[in-house]
Amino acid sequence: MSNHTTPPSFRNFLAAVAVVLAALAATASPAAARDDSITSFDGTKIALSFFPAAGLQPGQKAPTVLLGHGWGQSRDTNENSTTLDAFGVVGVGPLRAAGYNVLTWDARGFGQSGGTVEVDSPDYEARDASALIDYVARQPEAQLDRPGDPRVGMTGIFLSLSRVLPDRYPLGDDVDTYVAVEHGFGHMLDIGVIQPRLGHLYTWSAEELALPGLRALLNGQTPTYAWDVADADTWQFEPSLLARAVRRMVPASTSRR
Repeated sequence: MSNHTTPPSFRNFLAAVAVVLAALAATASPAAARDDSITSFDGTKIALSFFPAAGLQPGQKAPTVLLGHGWGQSRDTNENSTTLDAFGVVGVGPLRAAGYNVLTWDARGFGQSGGTVEVDSPDYEARDASALIDYVARQPEAQLDRPGDPRVGMTGIFLSLSRVLPDRYPLGDDVDTYVAVEHGFGHMLDIGVIQPRLGHLYTWSAEELALPGLRALLNGQTPTYAWDVADADTWQFEPSLLARAVRRMVPASTSRR
């Protein structure tokens, strides 16, 4: 077997390439934020923004937080937005500074997304959330627990969607399982406990936050900051047997302000 040695000129070339690559790595820009969209299961466009964790370098990965918006609002598009303690709104900036990627999105029927609002339906908004998780899994900055399974959490001013967001991914059950959970405990909480107390909740919030205008956002039992009062039927749900039982056991008239 003959011995071959690398010519000095080629060794010098390789050394120069290594120096250039090292310099490029040292000066590489942090991962960039971007606006994007997905197409949900029924063809509806869902607009989103993805913000990598602060200082995350190319090749590095981090867990991701899905940050929802309030009713009648749209997604946060400011990568340095701050937390609003008075309203319980966590900012994108603090989450990124804590080492998390952040994904914000316009829920269907709001902002730049298409479709019609279905009020946290497991058949619609929950399946949109599943499509968003699929999107996260494809991002190079996303930490995965296994292929296709990103490490995610969720926060936002309204978290009722978290009741229909599966607690593991990919899904371990068919969608009927999640529908049953939503129509059971979720319906009981929304219709049996919260809905009869909407007036108390708005009045208390207006007083606690020193924002008297909040009370005007409720007309009777109909929230009017995103809906015309003529659309009151949207908010009138037929209580289930469990929700009716809860209303009888804990009547709204006995709750304290």
